[in-house]
Amino acid sequence: MDFYLINNAFPAQVMVGAGALARLEWDREAGKVLIITDRGLLHTENIAKITRLFPKADIYGELSGEPTSAMVDAALEFSRRSRYDLVIGLGGGSALDTAKVVAALHGSRETVAEVFGKDLLGPRRTRMGLIPTTAGTGSEATPNSIVKDSADGVKKAVISKELIPDWVVLDAELTLSLPAAITASTGMDALCHCVESALSVHANPFSLAYSYHGIKLLSENIEAAVADGADLEVRGAMLLGSFLGGLALTIAGTTAVHALSYPLGKRGVPHGVANGMLLPWILEYNLPACAERLMALAPYLQSVKPLESAADIVDLTFEYVHTLPVPQTLDEVGIEAECLPELAAEAMKQERLLANNPRPLTAVDALALYRKLLAKKSTDG
Repeated sequence: MDFYLINNAFPAQVMVGAGALARLEWDREAGKVLIITDRGLLHTENIAKITRLFPKADIYGELSGEPTSAMVDAALEFSRRSRYDLVIGLGGGSALDTAKVVAALHGSRETVAEVFGKDLLGPRRTRMGLIPTTAGTGSEATPNSIVKDSADGVKKAVISKELIPDWVVLDAELTLSLPAAITASTGMDALCHCVESALSVHANPFSLAYSYHGIKLLSENIEAAVADGADLEVRGAMLLGSFLGGLALTIAGTTAVHALSYPLGKRGVPHGVANGMLLPWILEYNLPACAERLMALAPYLQSVKPLESAADIVDLTFEYVHTLPVPQTLDEVGIEAECLPELAAEAMKQERLLANNPRPLTAVDALALYRKLLAKKSTDG
């Protein structure tokens, strides 16, 4: 009989449904509230909705792009000017990851760089609520915050149970304004989380339950969400699929897709874009080591063609990238061939992620995979 350890880190309270934010009752009487969001949301209806619930809250909206340690430390400094009882993160993964660190370090003088790593945070004394406005990162479900170190440009993780929020609101209405391209790239990020965690060497029956249902929700709805962003039912399915992906990766971890995407993120490629373009190539590479586990995904994947082999599943992921409005090649995101050896060397430093991959991967393998991303692969036939 297999032996496995379940680390079931789950937010204490989760509210799911269109219009859920308007029903929020948790922490309504909290003393002093800080809302952390990004510049793109500052003057939107989403901010208006949360400030109607917390009219006296302070708002920090200086975030732009994926978070750097300098950006997170600036948010921390802002938070330390007052004593907050509740920190709310509203936005995509950047706002949520920043809010998690701010809530955890609010009562200390530490910088985020001092807590890069696992279990380096002390007990969190500030309550935390997270409200995603994209269906992608699943950050609201994980004990992780991913931050680019401003000192070296490398993405690093803060991992601690103290980053699990007290409550989460999954309200599809908050995702209605997402453009098609962002819907596609964040949706591919969520699909990566579910697929990678399903194939991880640390997958177990608990993580697989989250992975499989997340794959089903995302696979059935990603194309519809891109085509008709006003469909609340589809948007809700994407949001829940993303959340389940976060739960799955919390237990099983992500794999070589994320390891190879981080060097691209260092060079300004959005995280979902990098993961999406890498997913089919990594699956093709991993195929000899996990064909049976790949086939186990077939019942949960929507496809117009029969999925009769693991290779068919790899082809389906190529089809997603081919048909969705996401970049397919490194050239499209400004990465040139001369950069590839450096990318491969940086990817090999992501030992935490590579250890989860079902097939060992060397620097030579990483370089070969990056080279494949230089040209489009046809999905015809």
